[in-house]
Amino acid sequence: MQNALFTSPHTTTTNEPNEFVFLSNLIKKYRRDVHQLFEGCSGDSLQLASERLGMELPKDLQAFLLHCNGCILFRGALQIRSVEQLTSAHEIYPQVILFAEGSTQTEGWAFVPNGSDGHIFGLWRDESFIPMHLTFHKWLQASLDILDQGISLPQLKLELRQKIDPNSAYLHLLGQTQQENLNTNTLGEITESIPNWPKAWVLLGDSLAAEHRVSVYLRALDTMTFPVAFPGFLPDSIDFISRIPELSKNRSWVESFKKVILSNITDIRSPLELNVMEKLVLEVGKDFVRHGEREQARMFVADFLQRQSSFSFQGICASAILFLADVQIDVGLHDDAEKTLRPLLIPESEYLYSANIRIGRIAVIRHEPWAENILRDILKYETSPKIRAEAKVLCGEVLLRLGQINESEEMFASAQQQANEFQLYGIEGLALLGLGDVAKNRHRIGSAERYYQTAIEFAERAEDEELRFRILLRQGDLLVAVGEREQAYGNYRLAADCFRMMNLPLREGWARLRMGQIGDSAAGNLGRELFKTMDFAAGVAMADALLHNPSASLSWHLERSQEHARRRIRAQRAIPPLRRQDADRPERRLGSHRMAIASCSDEVVDAIAHEMKSAEKELSVISVLPSHHKFARYLAASDLLAAHRSYKAAEVLLKMVRQDRPAGNIRSALVGALTRSRNMALVDGLLKILEERKAHSGVEMAAEVLGWRREREAVELLCRCLSSDNSVQVRRAAIVALGRIGDSSAVDKLLQCIDEEGLKESTAISLLLLGEWKGLDEQAQALAQQGPNNSQELGEIVGRYGGPSYLLLLLRAVEFKGEQALGAVLGLGYLGDPRVVPKLIEYTASRTPSFSHASSQALETLTGHYESVEESLLRSRWSDWWDKNQGSFQVGRRYRHGEPMTAKTLIDRMVHDDSLVRRTCYDELVISTGLRLPFDIEGPWRVQCAHRDRWLKWWHREGKQMPAGAWLFHGDVIG
Repeated sequence: MQNALFTSPHTTTTNEPNEFVFLSNLIKKYRRDVHQLFEGCSGDSLQLASERLGMELPKDLQAFLLHCNGCILFRGALQIRSVEQLTSAHEIYPQVILFAEGSTQTEGWAFVPNGSDGHIFGLWRDESFIPMHLTFHKWLQASLDILDQGISLPQLKLELRQKIDPNSAYLHLLGQTQQENLNTNTLGEITESIPNWPKAWVLLGDSLAAEHRVSVYLRALDTMTFPVAFPGFLPDSIDFISRIPELSKNRSWVESFKKVILSNITDIRSPLELNVMEKLVLEVGKDFVRHGEREQARMFVADFLQRQSSFSFQGICASAILFLADVQIDVGLHDDAEKTLRPLLIPESEYLYSANIRIGRIAVIRHEPWAENILRDILKYETSPKIRAEAKVLCGEVLLRLGQINESEEMFASAQQQANEFQLYGIEGLALLGLGDVAKNRHRIGSAERYYQTAIEFAERAEDEELRFRILLRQGDLLVAVGEREQAYGNYRLAADCFRMMNLPLREGWARLRMGQIGDSAAGNLGRELFKTMDFAAGVAMADALLHNPSASLSWHLERSQEHARRRIRAQRAIPPLRRQDADRPERRLGSHRMAIASCSDEVVDAIAHEMKSAEKELSVISVLPSHHKFARYLAASDLLAAHRSYKAAEVLLKMVRQDRPAGNIRSALVGALTRSRNMALVDGLLKILEERKAHSGVEMAAEVLGWRREREAVELLCRCLSSDNSVQVRRAAIVALGRIGDSSAVDKLLQCIDEEGLKESTAISLLLLGEWKGLDEQAQALAQQGPNNSQELGEIVGRYGGPSYLLLLLRAVEFKGEQALGAVLGLGYLGDPRVVPKLIEYTASRTPSFSHASSQALETLTGHYESVEESLLRSRWSDWWDKNQGSFQVGRRYRHGEPMTAKTLIDRMVHDDSLVRRTCYDELVISTGLRLPFDIEGPWRVQCAHRDRWLKWWHREGKQMPAGAWLFHGDVIG
């Protein structure tokens, strides 16, 4: 610390500036140990500080630092920094310079440039700047007087500062913010003194009568530029932005908002700045929607969100995202809406259910599968009254469509009650519309009309024109029911025209379809074309049925299904930036086309079969990859054909199984379609194939499909397929199928196959699934001996399903060469015994790359830690990590991914992106617990999630009773 300038209360200096005489007098007033002042700095130090901070220091602060380079006053109650200690207060706001602090760490004093060759001095607290004085001299005098007089009350401090610095508009503004009644005259003077301060303009607007506020609020917006120089520049509340449209008599304010958005922003650096911009964008977007300009709203908000991605501060504009999704749903861009919502569809997002209600809305509008599941999930977990009420309305629509009229009525009534309680007029109108639909379905025309009339009142209160014309359509339906077709046509045409003006194409399509229903075929065709443009499968199918040609749009259904199948493949394989859950959207779209085709007559069967054969023929001469567009065509066609529940569809599919016998990915696609088909004639045909067991007649595929379907009726027939007069391929398919079905009566038959080459591994897994340990013992005996036919899978099976007693066996198997040794190394990782870690680390130094890589993979499986095999010194890096972390692992416990192994470890990985991981985890889960809850390994994402949820319920109810870190077999501890 430098020598104190004043060592005695009676000491003075001869070169003391006049403006700091009060400081000298204050020092004389107190004991020598109360204050410490330090020798002044040099001019060079000031120059260096200016260069370091990137700005010229205030002149009076420079004078003080030349006189006294920092000081400690009132025993630390106020500390003024030396020139070397001046620093930016916040990395985002480099122009805010801290120059002093009080006795607490949370309160400091800073200055900022005022934009016109001057500075503002004020309080830095909670990462916000409160401006007070225009000069350092006034700040210092006021601060010293406050401490000298011992003032502690905030209001008295402010009054003293105003007395010392009466010309500071910032102090007067601060005084106004602390008063309940704003003084218009004072605020007017403040805005004249500091015209570029938005906070002052907002307060002035708040003090005026409503009719005079808009221009003042707009002036506040005009003074805003982004990024702001410091936190505290913007108003504390941004609610005034919403009041501008409410108070305005015309739309002139929109241009002012656009100017700020388009011209006053170069960057965004803080959450508050982003909130202001988001608020402005939303108000402009809402204005566009109010005037039926949805396309303009969509483009405007989408452009902002695109631009926002380039800002320094990367926050999620959830309100803008939800608004944009709403507009995209309105105009029929449902795929775009779901892409927009993607950032919010993560488990930890607070907006998860706000996004999910929109996904549910899309599914209901498009008549897609899983709509009810989505909505009931929201009702189960969400607490927001608005979201719950809308979910009930949408769920009521689904139930009504499914013919569950009583349940639908209960949903609509509950939604109306909740909407009424919270004054949600628009949703109450929708609930009343639904109750009217229920009454119409029961042929209670009078009751339906009364519900619709009441719904109109709520539509008007909510200013919801879309709802108003939806009700008009329903009233047209009532007119048709009583024979007033001409008047009904007028309703439909008016609604269609208005929906077109509001840019609501799906609503317009339904109105046009109703016009076609009562004789206007041109309108019906227009409705179908609108539905095709929107990729609305259910609407196209209804239009085709109405025009008495249900299969007219078959080629369109195939083309759209092909595109959705291609997208689903990419999502299932989790090709970046896609995740596994991104398969949900194309799966729902495929489901909609599937339901549309299922409602068609038998004539579509031959056409779809022709498409399948054509695609298969073209694919047979090339190497088929899942990404190939023709494979997507085959996949989509097979899915559509399997969805048709006719006997003819079953015959065609069974013929493909018997005669065509596709291979590779084409075979997998057909097996998947057959597995998930609800055509029961198909199941009977597959059983018949097994019963006949004719050579080259699709027995292998039939066995595989029945195994995936878990058809217990097939157990006896599958056991017959195990006899030696069948091919190895058929016998293996039957073995695997018996394991999947899970009937323990097949154990004796399977034991007869345990020693046969080509069947050992499959038999062992099936026996383990059925609770028989002998298959694993046979595998262990084979692993103990080096053999040319021993595969990598052998060691993995022993390690994954055996207990710690197999540790030495696996270690001996590692000494063998080839695939058997690699499998044994991987098996050690699955075994999960921490005693093997040193050995595995030693193996990573192998000169055989495949062996060292497998060892590192085994270590990662056991420990959960990753080390790159591409970098050098792999063994050294693993050794260093193990030396630091081996204390976290206990001998005698089983570990997987660094945690004690439990059933929950496997359940969590059942929705992994890799289908092989999902399959092995499911098999291991069944073998370790003995529980046979279903899981569709290659099925739709929502089905997999539903299956996983059932496993999780079991885990929370009973699974925790199983000891963590134990080796288990069918619920019993082994080893």
